[in-house]
Amino acid sequence: MNPAKAQESISHRSAQLRMLFRWTPFDTSTESGRSRERYRRVALTTVTSTTARGLGTLATFLTVPLGIGYLGKERYGLWMTMTSMVVMLAFSDFGIGNGLLNAISEANGKRDRESARTFVSSAFFLLTGVAMLLALAFACSYPWIHWPALFNVKTELARRESAPAMLALVVCFIVNIPLGIVQRIQLGFQEGFANDLWQVAGSLLALGALLTGMHFRWGLPPLILAVAAAPVAATFLNGARLFGRTRRWLAPRLDRFQWSAARALGRTGFLFFLIQITNIVCFCSDNLIVAQMLGAAAVPQYSVVQRAFVLVAIVQSTWLAPLWPAYSEAIHRGDTAWVRRTVLRSLVTALAVGCGLSTLLVAISRPLFRFWVGPDLVPSWPLTIGFGMWAVVQTVGAAVAMYLNGSNALAFELSLGVCMLIVVTPLKILLCRQIGMPGVIGGTLIAYLITTAVPMAIMLPKLLRRMPQNVPCHEPC
Repeated sequence: MNPAKAQESISHRSAQLRMLFRWTPFDTSTESGRSRERYRRVALTTVTSTTARGLGTLATFLTVPLGIGYLGKERYGLWMTMTSMVVMLAFSDFGIGNGLLNAISEANGKRDRESARTFVSSAFFLLTGVAMLLALAFACSYPWIHWPALFNVKTELARRESAPAMLALVVCFIVNIPLGIVQRIQLGFQEGFANDLWQVAGSLLALGALLTGMHFRWGLPPLILAVAAAPVAATFLNGARLFGRTRRWLAPRLDRFQWSAARALGRTGFLFFLIQITNIVCFCSDNLIVAQMLGAAAVPQYSVVQRAFVLVAIVQSTWLAPLWPAYSEAIHRGDTAWVRRTVLRSLVTALAVGCGLSTLLVAISRPLFRFWVGPDLVPSWPLTIGFGMWAVVQTVGAAVAMYLNGSNALAFELSLGVCMLIVVTPLKILLCRQIGMPGVIGGTLIAYLITTAVPMAIMLPKLLRRMPQNVPCHEPC
C-alpha cells in the first residue's frame, strides 16, 4: 500500500475510534446510527470497566501479601476457600438476574418501557424472597456443620474463627442478592459504565476496610465482614441513585409485580441457573479440591497464580461483557448483520489479546511472584504455563458465550456445561493425585477443549446463519 494512503487509513480509523469516546449519543433512527451507538456504549463501558477492574486488581495485588503477612498462610487460605464456596452460591438467585438482563435488553430493543417496569419489579420481589429463603436455610444448617473439618484447618485460632467468619461472608452475600438487579438493569440498557464507577468506590472501600482492620488488629471474622460489606454498600448507593434520579420510573413497586412476568423470568432464569451451577462447579471448585487433597496450607500457592492469570479474563471482560446486551438489543431490532460482524471481530480480538497477555505473564512470572508474595509461594513452571494456556482458551470461549447469552441460545450452552461437568471434576482429582497442583488446572483445560471448545466451533456458524430477521418495534421508550 502507498505510504500516504496507509497513513490516511490509520488517521481515518483513529478518528473513528475517537468519535466513539463521546458522551452524546448517536442518532439511533438508522441502522448505521444504532451500530455506532452500540459501539459507543461498549467503548465507554470498556474504559470505565478497565479502570474499575484495574483498581480492583491493584487492590488484590496489595491485599494478597498484606493478608498473608497479617493472617498467615492457613488463615488466609481459609479466607480464600470460604470466598470460593460463597462464589459457588451465585446460582442461588436461580438465574433471575441474568433473565432480567435479557428482558431489559429485549425491552430496550423494542422500546417498551412498560415491559421494563414490570420485569424490574417482578425480579426485585422474587429475589427478595429468594434471599429470605436462603437466610432461613443457612440459619437452620449453620449450627450443625462442623466448619473446621469442612475447611480442613488445623491451628486452634483458625478452627475457632472458621464458623463466625463464614457467617459474616454469607450475610453480606445474602443482602446483595436483591441489590443485584441494579447492575443487571444498567447492563441491560448498555450503561455498564455507570455501574463500573460504583465498583471503583466499592474496591477502594474494601481496601480501606482491610487496612483499618489490620491497624486495629481485628480477627478474621470482623475483617471479612468489613471487606465484604464495602462493595455491598457501594451497590446500595448505586441503586439509590438509579431509582431515585436516573430512572425513577423503573423503581420497584409491589403493584407492578406480575406473575406472568415472574414466570417468564423463571423460564429464562432457570436455564441460566443450570448454566451457572455447571460453571461454578466446573471452574470455582479448584481451591476446595486443593484444600481437601493437599491441605489448606497449599491453597495460597495455587490461589496466587490463579489470581494473577485472572487478569487476562478481567482485561477481556471489560469489552466482552457489554456485547451481551448489545447482541440482544440488535437481534430484537433486526440488525443481524451487525451481530455477525461483531461476533467475528470479538473472536479475533479475544484470541490476539489473550495470547499476548498470557505469554507476557508466563515470561515474567518468576520475578513477578518473587516480588509479589515472596520466594516461598513462587509457583512451578507447569502450573504457570497451565494457567497461561487456560486464560487464552477461556477468553475465546467467553467471546462466544456473550453471543449465546444475547441470542438466548441457552439450551445449547447448558448442554455444553453438562458435558463439561461430567468430565472435569473427576479429571481434576485424578490429575491432582498424579502430578499435584498443575493437575487441577490441566484437568480444567483438557475437559474444556473436548466438551466445549470443539462443539462451539462446529455450532457457532450455524447459529449465526439461523438468526431471524426480526421486524423492530419503534414505540417510544
